[in-house]
Amino acid sequence: MQLLFPVFSFFLLISCSGSKESTNQKNWTFEEANALYVFTKSTAPGTFKDAKYLDINEVCNTDSSTYAVLENGSRELLRKIGYPPELRRNGVEGRVRVEFTVFENGRAGEFKKILSPSYELTRAVTNAIKDSKFVPAFCNRKKVDSSYQFEFTFKLAY
Repeated sequence: MQLLFPVFSFFLLISCSGSKESTNQKNWTFEEANALYVFTKSTAPGTFKDAKYLDINEVCNTDSSTYAVLENGSRELLRKIGYPPELRRNGVEGRVRVEFTVFENGRAGEFKKILSPSYELTRAVTNAIKDSKFVPAFCNRKKVDSSYQFEFTFKLAY
């Protein structure tokens, strides 16, 4: 079953959580949320025109979801990143930021450069990440693919 969740989900989130001072929080059943969705759609038809569909089974319960993390910590990854010798000789420095996917199996892939002064520095970082193992993210106690960002600064010591 698919449920339409645009701004409506934000509305429900605010309605469900209440303010910090509130102690009476509302726990919505699917039927109540759906009834409110149907009512809102009928009274304000334009509300959901730019909505995206979301499979209700893919919504993560925040109590049982986690983020991907490096299996052996960041120090091991930092040790794997080598300064390309030619760039070191030429004095090339800079910050590299990449975004990538950590798959269910703990491997990284689908890299996208966000910031980098050179292709070689980006390749040094992405190769080190590819050689690293991650503990995958979890959603509702199941391993899932997740997005991850990593930034590294190449700086020469003078």
